[in-house]
Amino acid sequence: MAATLVPAVEFVRYGMERSLEDDRRQLLALYAASQVEERLGVVAATWVEGTQSGDYSADGHPDIRYTTTCSDEAASGGVVGMLMDIRSTVYYDSNADDALSAGEMRCTFRTKIGKFATYEALSL
Repeated sequence: MAATLVPAVEFVRYGMERSLEDDRRQLLALYAASQVEERLGVVAATWVEGTQSGDYSADGHPDIRYTTTCSDEAASGGVVGMLMDIRSTVYYDSNADDALSAGEMRCTFRTKIGKFATYEALSL
């Protein structure tokens, strides 16, 4: 009986680990999309460049961190004063060092937004 139980328990443990990893990947993707959408609204209204970093402690996930960068510099893929590149990387900080390390699970979303007269008119 023990010969059949040991492999079965190992199989269940492996399945639970995979399920937890899949849940984390889904959270990373959702949070990355959320960060990009949030920054799109801010950039459309104010055209502010910069980098924001933080974690999701308020949601009960202090080990999930993010860095979001908005830049209209050509080196980032933007056009000064006309096209802003928005990039968000959300990662699972497995070693709790508050920095993205090699091998840590991550998800990066990126988009661009143009500066149009309609956005400026709406923000007034």
